[in-house]
Amino acid sequence: MKGYLILMIMTFSQTLFAYHISVESHERFDSNGVVVNFDTDECESIDLSKDDIRRQFHQSFKQYWGKVKTSLKLNLGKEIDTDIEYAYTAKEALEYVEINTILVACNTEHYQFIFNPGLGMRSGLECSENSCKGVILVNANKDSMVKDYDDRQFQGYFAHEFGKMIGLGNIIDPKSIMYPYIFRLYPLQLSADDKQGFEFLYPVK
Repeated sequence: MKGYLILMIMTFSQTLFAYHISVESHERFDSNGVVVNFDTDECESIDLSKDDIRRQFHQSFKQYWGKVKTSLKLNLGKEIDTDIEYAYTAKEALEYVEINTILVACNTEHYQFIFNPGLGMRSGLECSENSCKGVILVNANKDSMVKDYDDRQFQGYFAHEFGKMIGLGNIIDPKSIMYPYIFRLYPLQLSADDKQGFEFLYPVK
């Protein structure tokens, strides 16, 4: 009985710390190349330029997900002039995004940014049969705490939100990049579960 209980605890613990897939089996970006575009607006309220945003995203991908061997190819794309900074929800923001692209943008009006200055970013993903589009919004509200982030925090937050773009959900392992409060307690790095989730979703062909 004691041995059975230990086995149950071990199994339960492994389940808790496994990666979580948030998309259906057919919901993927085209692994031949997903394009990341950037909105032209500056994050003026938090003293960040569009070039700062682009640099932080690029460095984040290189530091984290870019080190995992998968079939997904990421291409940095163009600047796009939209009104996405005024989008009230991620769903509304997705209306500005083209299929098989991710749009990174500053936003001042997302309802969660207004009520929670400590929330650094928000993302949204929309998929249909064999195609997806995604958005990552940076909290540029005047009260946002993003202006106080160092590079490590900024890039870690981008890594967390990009994990959602590739189809990973939040998990409760605080050492995972997919833990909701990623930079609070632990050094930032991809956990084994993070890597396995990415490899499962975009296996090398």
